[in-house]
Amino acid sequence: MKKLHYEQSGDNYKLKDPYKLIALAATRKTRKNLKRFSKYGIEVLDQDNSRGESAYRIKFASKKPVDFEFAHVEESIGTKNMIADELQKIYRESFYFSIGIDNVATIVNDLSTCGAFPLSFMLHIGAFPNEWYLEQEKIKALMDGTAYACNLAGCAWGGGESGTDRDIIYPGRSLLSGSATGIIIPSSKVLSEEKLKDGDRIIVFESSGVHTNGITLLRKELLKRLPKGYKTKLSDGTGYGEALLTPSIIYSKLVEDLIVNTEVHYAVHITGHGWRKLMRSKRNFSYIVDFVPKPQPVFEFIQRHTNSSDKDMYETYNMGAGFAVFVPPSQVQKVLQIFKKNEQVLSRFARNKIKAWDAGFIKKGERKVVINPLRLEFLGEELILR
Repeated sequence: MKKLHYEQSGDNYKLKDPYKLIALAATRKTRKNLKRFSKYGIEVLDQDNSRGESAYRIKFASKKPVDFEFAHVEESIGTKNMIADELQKIYRESFYFSIGIDNVATIVNDLSTCGAFPLSFMLHIGAFPNEWYLEQEKIKALMDGTAYACNLAGCAWGGGESGTDRDIIYPGRSLLSGSATGIIIPSSKVLSEEKLKDGDRIIVFESSGVHTNGITLLRKELLKRLPKGYKTKLSDGTGYGEALLTPSIIYSKLVEDLIVNTEVHYAVHITGHGWRKLMRSKRNFSYIVDFVPKPQPVFEFIQRHTNSSDKDMYETYNMGAGFAVFVPPSQVQKVLQIFKKNEQVLSRFARNKIKAWDAGFIKKGERKVVINPLRLEFLGEELILR
């Protein structure tokens, strides 16, 4: 009987292990982030010698009892990295730095919705064949983008998984995802629907563009309608592909600052389901929006080329607003002041300085979102997630 070698499975550790060393070096760029927790009365110590082991460890120490909760999120970037693959063929350069940021952003922004401060991040890659991990320019950009995003969020990157998934992943492609753990300290600061109150104001923070939702339609079906493909220009002169790959904004440090220094009741990450996400809580509140920011040119482009209505767009995309917090009326000015303090860091990858708006309020009543300037209404039955 002829011998079968493990490498015939499509996996080859000799080829893939060098990637792990590159990733390990990148994770160490984030190990100092956990020192910031000392200001909350707890020492969080990165156990660097656990990197490269099967499990990454973090040590907690405190002289006094500390009341806190953990939160955990798993998410995926979806198919956005496929746009980076195609743009690399066109422009002969890697766009994976922005992909690394996006992958972290979609995870830590979700984590921030419950008031958790990002603690640790784990990267998951599923790819095929092994040669995917040997594309040095792409791998370096992805690792650097991931580390950069973790530093923006304030978390330590502990490691992850690098799978070779033959027969699951299409040859030459990859699936990027990850998970993050955060800490709510003290636990009384948790953001929860139980804290929502009649009259709370809705403060929305601007997005940098499409972020990570709706991508498959935009790269697959809409692209068929564009003779120049990703090189098609938007109204502001930006290329379509370039606009889609604008990195997502990471709101974590802003939300942390707000939680520490103001009173925040609830928060939502405006991604899939668009502005319907404002009513993610299952409680009976109406969300009345009296101000709508002007969406970036990419959304006007998408709307025109998909022949979509305003309702179609606002029930699907973030339309220029990536995150929202719900606060008492007395906290609005303080929230906007703290946003201003964080504005420069938040705007790092946006085409213009991003903004924040006091966009509306909530009131007891039928669960729905009412966007008055556009005469749009989304009923509770249009968003059932819980």
